[in-house]
Amino acid sequence: DLIALAVGSETMTPSPFNPDKLTYTIATATQESDKIEATPAQATAEVAISYNGKNVRNGGSVTWLADNTAHPLIITVKKGNAVKVYTVNVTKASK
Repeated sequence: DLIALAVGSETMTPSPFNPDKLTYTIATATQESDKIEATPAQATAEVAISYNGKNVRNGGSVTWLADNTAHPLIITVKKGNAVKVYTVNVTKASK
């Protein structure tokens, strides 16, 4: 599980973050890019983040696709054989 997930200063729905809820939405991203911070419940768990086919390091930034379409930000937490996948569907308005 994750105990915290932050996508810059964006507001995720539902809010607040709940480790048992696997799908979130950011209806209108306000920034061009945001820092992604995922905190696993166990320090030794692996966290993998991807967006638009690219891997992003935990604590790294993502530049949003600005086309009025929801694109998934995928956060995968792995500890041994246990895997949990969180999805944040992010929409950014066209420029």
